[in-house]
Amino acid sequence: MRTLDETDLAILDLLLEDARRPYNDIAERVDVSAPTVSDRIDRLQEVGVIDSFTVDIDRTTFTDGIELLIDIALTTGPATNVVEDLSRIDGVEHVFLTTDARLVAVATLQSDRVGRVLTDTLDVDDIESYRIHLLEDRAWRPSISDHDGVEPDSEPEDERATIAETA
Repeated sequence: MRTLDETDLAILDLLLEDARRPYNDIAERVDVSAPTVSDRIDRLQEVGVIDSFTVDIDRTTFTDGIELLIDIALTTGPATNVVEDLSRIDGVEHVFLTTDARLVAVATLQSDRVGRVLTDTLDVDDIESYRIHLLEDRAWRPSISDHDGVEPDSEPEDERATIAETA
């Protein structure tokens, strides 16, 4: 696990607010130069802290589909890469595979397509059962906090390894 310094955390906070924020604006807010911001963001991407920059869209505003939570109980040891297979389907936004062999996905699909999507995409022998839930609401609020809103005890500065030091 990598510990981030205050500048890295401040940059991440600003990017979480607006991933399209100009580097000049970030630099001004965290009191470093724009090239420093660029270097730090590049480094955060290289080490895997920043996975991607993406757009969160509401597919229900431009498709006839409805938002669904698909919950699939898999037989033990599915033979295929079920996460990758399901995530390739147009309309499927998030796919999760749990340690207890459940495949959970959020999708915006036409209700008459759901069964067909599952049987066309997954090996029927891999599916023990499935349930489809209509989503009423959902939230996605990424955070860089690892302490659930509770301020941690301060840690000694010499115990912190920063990304800046690894470059």
